[in-house]
Amino acid sequence: MIYSIDLSDFVPPDEHFFVDANVLYFIYYNDQNFEKTKMKADAYRKYIKNLRNNGNPLYISALNLQELLHVIEKAEYKKYCRNNNTRITLKEYRGYQNERIAVKNKLQSTIQQIYSDYFITDETVDFETIRLLIQTYDRHHLDPIDFLAVCPKCRKNKSVCRNFNLITADSDFKRNMKFKTDPNINVYTL
Repeated sequence: MIYSIDLSDFVPPDEHFFVDANVLYFIYYNDQNFEKTKMKADAYRKYIKNLRNNGNPLYISALNLQELLHVIEKAEYKKYCRNNNTRITLKEYRGYQNERIAVKNKLQSTIQQIYSDYFITDETVDFETIRLLIQTYDRHHLDPIDFLAVCPKCRKNKSVCRNFNLITADSDFKRNMKFKTDPNINVYTL
């Protein structure tokens, strides 16, 4: 099922929620320049706050955390290129010590906030899971990290109650849910 976070007023407190990297990006990366992005960030912040106040446990995976850190690094790189009117590669950018320190500080600040707000689950990606990803690739629209979030083999390791509740801003999940047969996956989005 797909639920709008704007319309989801009540959620039982025993439901656990897994938060996708893109939502974490909206909530914790404070460099949103566009009004639309700010509105999304505010909506997800409000929903997460309501869940936390309701006592709902919130989870993220170590893989999603890695994805978030990489997206922040790339955003800082693009901002640097734009502000300095330069065309360097990401690898070259990583060699600029002052920028490296600034990005490190942003990453540390982000991680500290996340550690205090979420339970972190460590994911194990084995060859069987990769094989399943490839075998089912034509039946879903998910990238590999998103696939790991919803694949039944990986979900069994997550601490969730009856349903797997995913808060995401990723439109791939909306498209994929039309074809999904797993009634135990709930997607919460704008």
